[in-house]
Amino acid sequence: MHISNTHSWKSKATLNKYMKLINSKRPYPRPFKTVTGCAHPRLKNLKSRITTWLPVDSPKFSAVFQMMTNTRLCNAMKMCKSFLHTGGLENLHSVKNKYLPKRKHFSMEVHIVFMMLVCLETNAHTNAISNNGVKVRKSVEYSKAAGTTC
Repeated sequence: MHISNTHSWKSKATLNKYMKLINSKRPYPRPFKTVTGCAHPRLKNLKSRITTWLPVDSPKFSAVFQMMTNTRLCNAMKMCKSFLHTGGLENLHSVKNKYLPKRKHFSMEVHIVFMMLVCLETNAHTNAISNNGVKVRKSVEYSKAAGTTC
């Protein structure tokens, strides 16, 4: 509804207007119960005027509305709501194990300094510059046997 410049749908009349346009029995697989409007703050007049909104009676609006209210899509989104990608955390732990192996004991001061180093390296790899869609990383080679950085 946001794309048609409707940012609040507290009344059933607003929902019924959209239902009639799409020619379906209900606008969503499950009607809204707690959401009654957009989460963004009130739009400024200038922002609202320069934004291109889709008219409710346009075929483009109808196509977007049908796609977004597709039952299969809505059911798939329920499965994705609690998905969290842990790759970043796993990368941090991998780098930590490189500098602070579990089989050795370190004092708290050494641990703090090495964790600072781990954070610096992890952030350097996370914010690597992309070159034609491929991340460019400077690799650090470390030899556990020698205990040195190559």
